[in-house]
Amino acid sequence: MLAITAGLLAAGCGAPAGTKLDTTVAQLATTRIGVAPAAVRCEKKAPPPLMVGENPISTATHTCTLTLPDKSTQIWAVRVLDLVTTGTVQLQYRLDDDPNAGAPSIDVDATFGRQMAILTGGTVIGSRCRVPANPAKLGNPPPDHICTARIAGAKQRTFAVRIVGTGLQFLFEVR
Repeated sequence: MLAITAGLLAAGCGAPAGTKLDTTVAQLATTRIGVAPAAVRCEKKAPPPLMVGENPISTATHTCTLTLPDKSTQIWAVRVLDLVTTGTVQLQYRLDDDPNAGAPSIDVDATFGRQMAILTGGTVIGSRCRVPANPAKLGNPPPDHICTARIAGAKQRTFAVRIVGTGLQFLFEVR
């Protein structure tokens, strides 16, 4: 019965027959982006980790390319925690630029303040973010914002950040 259910789930998500990882990513993508991919191809090629300063905050183990029904593609960083026993896979973040991203749907100042409180383990007294004048000169990928947080009992810290979904990707610390 379990094998039949898993087969129906895989067939229902619109993914072609492929590896267990391809099928799992197709199911996750259907939930996350709201459309079933026509094809999924995952490679055991890890993209660079997301970094906060010099510390990795997210490390993906695979790169997966999703081909959507309209023939457009999306490239995602995926982390496989345990595919054999529990099927635990995380669809982490897009590696390509999202042409349909639109305006940010998050409060960048507040999100940055919350993430800095977690990062530093301190109390953030205030945070402020601004859009850089010429982001392309600052790095690749270019940051969406330059954010500064004042932390109680410590100096202020400034990071170049990029909006990813409903969160922020810390690109590098600005000194």
